[in-house]
Amino acid sequence: MKKLIILILLLIFPLNCFSLELEIDSLSAVLYNRDTNEVLYSKNPDNVTKIASITKIMTVLVSLENIKSFDEEITITNNDIKDIEDYTKLNLKVGDTLTYNDLLYSTIMVSAADSALALSNNVFNDYNKFIDKMNELAHKLNMINTHFSNPIGKDNDNYSTANDIKTLLNYALDNKKFYDIYTKDEYYIKSIDKTINNNVNKSIIKNNIENKNNIELIGSKSGFTTPSGMSLSSLSKLNNNELILITLNAMDDVKSLPNIKDQMNILNYFYDNYSNKLILEKNKLIDNIKYNKNIDYEIRSNKELYYYLNNDIDLNYLKIYYDGIVDIKKNTKENTLLGNIYVYLNDTLLGKEEVYFNKDNIVKKPIDYKNVIILLCILIFSILIMFITRKKHKRKKV
Repeated sequence: MKKLIILILLLIFPLNCFSLELEIDSLSAVLYNRDTNEVLYSKNPDNVTKIASITKIMTVLVSLENIKSFDEEITITNNDIKDIEDYTKLNLKVGDTLTYNDLLYSTIMVSAADSALALSNNVFNDYNKFIDKMNELAHKLNMINTHFSNPIGKDNDNYSTANDIKTLLNYALDNKKFYDIYTKDEYYIKSIDKTINNNVNKSIIKNNIENKNNIELIGSKSGFTTPSGMSLSSLSKLNNNELILITLNAMDDVKSLPNIKDQMNILNYFYDNYSNKLILEKNKLIDNIKYNKNIDYEIRSNKELYYYLNNDIDLNYLKIYYDGIVDIKKNTKENTLLGNIYVYLNDTLLGKEEVYFNKDNIVKKPIDYKNVIILLCILIFSILIMFITRKKHKRKKV
């Protein structure tokens, strides 16, 4: 009865709480596990909204994919510092010389609008072409609810969704250079003798934001304008899982930092209620198939598989099975792919392992001595019968 109740609950509620109601101020959010390729939590993930300086993730990514030398020096012109009075900046001056590296790091780490403008003006030497490239990459990534009109996050025609930003950041983090920029704590700009920092983790401590598990954001990029509210993208690691968290449109309150509070609320919940679960043991016997028609071959797992799951999930309901070749031919070569081991919970695929032919898994049948003795007895008995019969036959002849 207990198992039936648990099974019904698993069918009603998804494995990971898409519909989980957490008290957050942000109007939309997505928590994504990069290791399992799974959305763990979402709130209005496709709500189209202004994204402010979150835009600069795309600005830096387009630059990274098109810059030939990161050490190339760029001289700041008036076009790089105009119309940004109300935005965060490095306070660059006409004539300052910075490398592309300097511009890239400062665009993410301190959200410098002048650095972002310098990138968009110089990477192609054509500002409009740069904006076109931003939208081309958004289209390539299937960010169907996203559009860019500028590289710094002005609200006039820049918009996206939590889902689209999650897709963008996940793609960007596969770029090693972007990963380093996004996760950098401190960077020194030699030409203007300035050290810059990403201070989100310090802000958590300084503003006494509740963080009972002392979770740190490996990397982050915030966004804020009055129309867009306060937003934050982040990368964190919980139980060796890399998690992307996007929160958009928290209330306009710079003092209370609702965007950071929302992130800590969500991450601490998952820290408390989720963990890596062993879903497949190494060397576990999954199935028996045939080798050379009449010899058994054991399908066994070759490694341990883990999955990030709610602690309340009952792993007794895992469905583990092999799908592939069921009759191995005698001339099959070592390491030939036979099929796959699948691990499911309800209709959700948790893990998959490829199975390769290994001669060690051939089951050598032990000699059945009982049958051998019986056969020997029958043989001896047959010989005796033949001997007696021939002897009788000889006597008759005499």
